[in-house]
Amino acid sequence: MTAPRPACKVFSPADSSVYFLDPGRLVGLVPPKELAAFLGPPTARDSFVVKAARADAVWYYDASGETDDGRLVGQDGLVAIRGCVALAQKTLGIYN
Repeated sequence: MTAPRPACKVFSPADSSVYFLDPGRLVGLVPPKELAAFLGPPTARDSFVVKAARADAVWYYDASGETDDGRLVGQDGLVAIRGCVALAQKTLGIYN
């Protein structure tokens, strides 16, 4: 899967369930076959899988960092992007 890195300075959230808005934190594209194998079939109309089907691409993001004392904080996950709109996100890890 190839998709250009979004040129947006910030993503617009499609709804209130999306709060990842920083294109600078995108790490890499998630191939559709790997996404389907990882998430399985959709379970609800508002599931990540259903929303991601309308996306230009699904990206892995890393919004984590370290505190001054070396603790990892933040989160990482998946975000479905269409243009400059973040359609859906799925948090994979939360660090605090």
